[in-house]
Formats: sequence, C-alpha cells, structure tokens
Amino acid sequence: DLGGGRYRFYPVYTSKYYVPEETEAHSWFIIAEEDGVRIGVDEADAENAPLLRVGDWSGVITRRFMTDSGERVPFHFRAKLEAYDLETKLFKVYVNEAINHYKEITPLSFAKEIAEIPEIHSIDYSSLISMPYKTDKYFECHRYQVDWFKAVIASCIDNHSPDIVYHYFGSIDSMNHWFRSAYERVRIRYEGEHETACEALLRIYEYADEQLGWLMDNYADENTTVLVVSDHGAIGRKEEVNPWLLLEKAGLMVYHENNEHRIWTNPHIDWTKTRAYPVGSCYINVNLKGREPCGIVEESEYDQTVTEIIRALQKYGCSSDGKIPALAFAVQKEQAGFVGHGGENCGDVVYGLIGSSVGGQTGGVHSHQIPSARSKTGDIRSLCLISGPKFKEGECLARPTDLTDIAPTLCYALKYPQPKDATGGVVFQAFKED
Repeated sequence: DLGGGRYRFYPVYTSKYYVPEETEAHSWFIIAEEDGVRIGVDEADAENAPLLRVGDWSGVITRRFMTDSGERVPFHFRAKLEAYDLETKLFKVYVNEAINHYKEITPLSFAKEIAEIPEIHSIDYSSLISMPYKTDKYFECHRYQVDWFKAVIASCIDNHSPDIVYHYFGSIDSMNHWFRSAYERVRIRYEGEHETACEALLRIYEYADEQLGWLMDNYADENTTVLVVSDHGAIGRKEEVNPWLLLEKAGLMVYHENNEHRIWTNPHIDWTKTRAYPVGSCYINVNLKGREPCGIVEESEYDQTVTEIIRALQKYGCSSDGKIPALAFAVQKEQAGFVGHGGENCGDVVYGLIGSSVGGQTGGVHSHQIPSARSKTGDIRSLCLISGPKFKEGECLARPTDLTDIAPTLCYALKYPQPKDATGGVVFQAFKED
C-alpha cells in the first residue's frame, strides 16, 4: 500500500514448474478508484490504463524481461479484476501466466517472430479445479488463446509458405479428463456437475470448430488436404484401479514405514525391497539389476518375477472397493503385439482394463488400454477425418485402421517419401478410384 489508493503487488509463485531464476523479478502497479482499478507496469502506465470494473479484462500488456539467456524477451499479459471492495481495500486481480517463447519455439528466428504477437496464449487450468464457480474465467482465457493460435498460424503460412501445417488443440483432452465421467453420469462429485460438464464440453468443441473453420475458410482451397485426428477418445469412469496398491498387496512393491500416500510420485518407495513398479498407465517394470538404477532382481529371476506380476494383476485387479473385476489382460511384453505394444521401450508386463466404468489411476478417462473399448456414451477409439482432392467424400470406411496408418497414408497422398520406420500402412480404401 503506497497510500492515496496506489498499490504495488508482486507475483507469488506457487507452481512447482516455475523456475524464478529464469526471468527477472517484476511487479505491477494498481490505482484504486471508486468503482474499479487501473493496472499497469508502473504508476504512469497505470494512470493511462483504462478503468477495470469487476469482471473486466484489460487489453494486452507487453513487457520485456531479461532472461537467463541474456536476452530481453517479450511477454504478453492480460489482467482481470475478479473482486473489489474499496472500503475494506480488498481486491483480487488475476494476471495470466506467460512463457519464454525463445525457449519453447524453434528455430529462434521463428520464436522471435511469434513472440511479438500481441495476445496471450495461456489457459488458467486452475479454474478447472474450481469449476463450476470459475467456468467463465477458464473459457475467457481460452478465447484469447484461440485468437493467439490463429495469429500464429497466419504468421506461419503468410510469411513462410509451409507445405504442411500441424496444430494440436489439447483442451478437448482436458475437458474430457475433468468432465467426461460427469457427462456420462457415472460419477457426480457435486450437484449440478452434469449440467456444467455438458456446457463445458459444448463450449470447448465450439472453440475447436471455430478454429478449424477459420483455417478452412482462410487457407484451404480445393487442392488442400485437411486431416483431423484425435490421439484417443474418452470413456467416463466410476472406479479406478491403482496398480501401486496391487503390487503392494502382492509384496512386489514395498514402502518405507509411516508412508501414508501410495502414489507413483511418492518418494518413499523402498527400492532395496521393491521388485516391480508401474510405469505410465499400462506398463509394469521389473526392478532389474544392471538395468534399473536401484535394481535388485537378478537376471535369473526375471521370468519368475514377470509371472508373479501377472498373477498379482489377475488376483487383485479390481476396482478400489474390490467388487468390480477390471482386468482384461496382462501379458509379458513379447506377447503384447496384439494391442500395439512391444519393442525395447515397452514395459516388462503390459496390462489392460475392461472398457467399462472402471478406469486406470493414471490417464483416467483414456486409461482403459483396449483400443476398441466403448461404453453407452463414450468411445476410446480415435476419430479420423480426411478431406482433399485425392480422397473419397462422404464415406465411412469399414476397414480396421490404426493411428500408425495415418502418416503413410498422408505421405502417399502428398507424394512424400514413406517414413523409414513406419509400422502402419497406406489406407488405399480412402482414395478415389482414379
């Protein structure tokens, strides 16, 4: 409090992902008036800023910070006044997070071009946790991100004339993780969550549709091939299977004493006694000596340990209450080809869950592992839409296809060389007969 309705506030960083030494310390200046505030970099900047009332967003505020690379990098912000009470001097201002584009985008010349775009790119994921109370805040941030993506794509195409433009719209995944179970009514955490889920999923698909429509309207002509594909679908889940607990029950994973939280990020695993541990959402590895940093299982004991892991999954692979059998399969990695797994980076044991209302502890709505898993209102299978001068129109192929088929098919259509190590094949049935 600087007096006279003037305030300076400093960001408090609570995220474990923030590295404070990367960017110089900074502050914001606020001038409080009768029915709102003005925010700026300093007092003069704040005096010239528009008045923000509760619910208002500021325009884009661009600041250049010295980073650990020795360069001054532009960062873009918007502020929102969320709460304000002049009498008690209590107010809440939200300022979006921002990243160093020079570190996140390559090459550096393109990063510098993108960093000058005056729009914010971040989404306030903390609002998801607070839904339904902050639903609007999340989507307001997302609205600005959609505009940022449009500007990035336009800059890329207009200035560089690329052959292929790739864009990932990841927020549909976030909405499914947070709301799919409520949308399907298999798990409701609070009153009205189903209605919130319906609204959230509709709004996020509208954003995706808007962005794709904008791209098609502005940059796709009759000679352009457009491919839309999801990395996975989603199925709501009521119960979860915790593989760490299953291994602990079988005596394959051991924790130090007084460990209350048995989760994969917990540092209290006793590696001197642990013979197996989960990896990701469908792998379990043997704590093999010579391969693992703290390996204790001898090579001669490897096959027996794999067998014990599979038996433990079969015995304990139920929902958290032990009532719903959830395991569909558990096999050693050499036998995992039937579900598209294998190779040197594959887990020692690969397991999958029945595609029902039981989900995995890791991955949630898409942790069923069976590529064809379906429920009444959900489907784990990927969606793939292709349009272009060489492809059929208005047809849905009955031929079984896989995500690995997409790259060879696209390369064939565009007359690009086939990827050297591609495991998929060309979907010839998708092409016109000529």
